[in-house]
Amino acid sequence: MLRKAVATMVALVVLSGWAQAADTEVAGKVVKVNADIKTIVIEAGGKAQEYVVDGATKILDAKGAPCKEGLKDKRLKAGARVVLVVASGKALKEVKLVAATTQPKPKETKGTPAKVLKVDVAKRTVEVEMAGKKQTLTLGADVKFLGPRGGVSDKGIKDDRFVAGNEVRIEMDASGKNVSVIHLPVRKASKDK
Repeated sequence: MLRKAVATMVALVVLSGWAQAADTEVAGKVVKVNADIKTIVIEAGGKAQEYVVDGATKILDAKGAPCKEGLKDKRLKAGARVVLVVASGKALKEVKLVAATTQPKPKETKGTPAKVLKVDVAKRTVEVEMAGKKQTLTLGADVKFLGPRGGVSDKGIKDDRFVAGNEVRIEMDASGKNVSVIHLPVRKASKDK
């Protein structure tokens, strides 16, 4: 009797493990959701596949919490990334929303592009070519020299990136007559290294 019970328990554990292993995850993008007939179409592996959502199917958000609206959830729209847990056949166990990766917004490029032609440290002037015209600009002591990542240059006008031939961006003050910020380029790699 004990042997039968143990054998039955082992068989149940093995079968339940086999049933769990039969589940597959399918990642893709939502093509269409029809909440009225309870279907979801996703594109996975270059093919559109339709799945039927029944009462046992769990609809989960990116954090794993149940979506109260089910298939009517506004996040389940065309283009949304999802992972489906599919049991044998096309029986759908779960629909998981995947967190959208947020793309960093490109930094707004400030200033007018200019090519440095000549720098006179003693007179605090710079000759540049901006918009096809050569101009000589006087740099006040309050001009900020910013690196490509936004850091302030300690060397200011003597920075090794502020030399003839380099491209910079120049911001003028509100009056448009005085230089307020010079955006320096990326430092060139030394050939000695």
